[in-house]
Amino acid sequence: MVQARLVPLIGRLSQPIGDWDRLFRGSVDGFDADAFHNECDYFGPTVTVAGVTDGPIIGGFTYRPWQTPDMPGTCVAWDVGAFLFRVASDECRVTAFHHRPELITGSTIRYDGDTGPGWGDGDLNLLDSRGRSSNTSVGSQYEFHGHSLTQTSAGEFEIDDIEVYLK
Repeated sequence: MVQARLVPLIGRLSQPIGDWDRLFRGSVDGFDADAFHNECDYFGPTVTVAGVTDGPIIGGFTYRPWQTPDMPGTCVAWDVGAFLFRVASDECRVTAFHHRPELITGSTIRYDGDTGPGWGDGDLNLLDSRGRSSNTSVGSQYEFHGHSLTQTSAGEFEIDDIEVYLK
């Protein structure tokens, strides 16, 4: 149901919608960064969908392939088409959050071997070293216009499951 709601949103921003293949599912492949990188590195474009425990469905899209940095630490990349989204609890409304237009360079995508997929400079980080634990620091690289990605205050949250799909 949620995937059907996301198709029109992603279709406007990427190539024509066809079949999306699931690369990764936390409940199947494991809730850790290594499992994510084993299944998703070097693939793109992707859409990531995560169910927040007692919260909405959130996620992000990027044209760029995921990767584990060659050296310890974090690398960042710019993807003009990347965005974050939140699906309302009734699954009838999808809200998209785009990068700040004044930023012509920056970190719309975050590569970190110790975490799963990440957007911005902490705007959304999924699958940290504690597994299902994730975090958001609203508004660093993306515009939220007074909204919250998780519909709670910025900070840590848990996810029930996470899926990454490849176009």
